[in-house]
Amino acid sequence: MNDIERLAGSNWFNSGQEEWGVLGYTPRQRYLLPEVNLFNLPNSGRNRTNALVADLLGKIREIRNSFIEFQYGFQIDQESSSDYGEYLQFPNRKIKQQAEAIIDPGDTNDEKAYKILQWVLDNIEYQSDLETYGMEEYWAYPVMTMSKKKGDCEDGAFLIHSLMLHAGIPPDRIRTYGGYVIAGDGASTGGHGWTVYRRETDDEWVVLDWSYFPSRTAIDERMPMKEDARYIDDYFYVSLLGTIETPFTNKIRNPQAVGRLVDVFA
Repeated sequence: MNDIERLAGSNWFNSGQEEWGVLGYTPRQRYLLPEVNLFNLPNSGRNRTNALVADLLGKIREIRNSFIEFQYGFQIDQESSSDYGEYLQFPNRKIKQQAEAIIDPGDTNDEKAYKILQWVLDNIEYQSDLETYGMEEYWAYPVMTMSKKKGDCEDGAFLIHSLMLHAGIPPDRIRTYGGYVIAGDGASTGGHGWTVYRRETDDEWVVLDWSYFPSRTAIDERMPMKEDARYIDDYFYVSLLGTIETPFTNKIRNPQAVGRLVDVFA
């Protein structure tokens, strides 16, 4: 058994992944690991530690992708797998426990989606990254948002998405978008992150927005996203398969249009 295998099976790895994501770093920060003095070690020790951690992160990604491929029969391009989808914590013990506490075993997927959105509306407070983390922009992992019970738009959106996955909703029915929306009464626009769901009743994509435009309307009574003028255009969307860039098409108006799977860190 090598160092990576020992770490992957250790309590440190399991508790760290479930609590904060690996080592508490965001994906962007992880790719800077060779520049970071993790443990105040001498250069030789720090370099070895950084190399070990970077190798471990790659193994974690491979294991996660293999699980997804086995569970759902999807094929994931390993070269395109490092993306905003890393903010979907799945599988994750704590999020699974919370999802199971929210839903009932006999619920339909539409009922699960509705209950999860309502739970987030009732239990997570919208608060800016500056107030919560002391930074202008910080993307938090879902377990961090659950622990703090606070977050901004994309924090709650990734939490909703992760809870829905653990509730057993098929991953091809869930997306989290990054784009811009009408932000206020003066019809100005603003950047936003929100989750959408392809409901079972008619296979229309509907918005599950917990922050800018929260709603308790039943899933089957919601306006299809393509008809909702408050959501203007998208930059990308995230699914369990990865990040899909949409530079030449509007996937809000036309959710079935073809996008491009990318590695956003390339």
